[in-house]
Amino acid sequence: MEASGVINWLKLYGTVQPQFGFTINPNTGLKTDVLETEIVLKRHVEEYLPIHGQKCLVSYPGIPRQCNRCYKVGHMRRECNNIKREWIEYVKDLVEGGVAVEYIGSWSKAIERHENANQSKQVNE
Repeated sequence: MEASGVINWLKLYGTVQPQFGFTINPNTGLKTDVLETEIVLKRHVEEYLPIHGQKCLVSYPGIPRQCNRCYKVGHMRRECNNIKREWIEYVKDLVEGGVAVEYIGSWSKAIERHENANQSKQVNE
């Protein structure tokens, strides 16, 4: 994943400071999959984001906890009494809420497959 893709996502939530980069593993000297940056938040970032075809975990001090079972904010999975929600439904809601399709990458194809499967299921019922 390119850092620019992550930065574009974060710009939806605030002003991203120009210094950013992937963390280097001190044992191997190789770039990790952890991107560090600074952002002045206008609103909180969701803990789980579908960035360019990958399910990404966002972390910062004070981030509102988000359940990875129902994807609602305010509790964690072990406390969840809600019906399990499919990841692709959560991604679809983000897009319907205004997130540009180019930000989600291959998740857009997964949304199409999911909708087609649901339409086929409804026709057969």
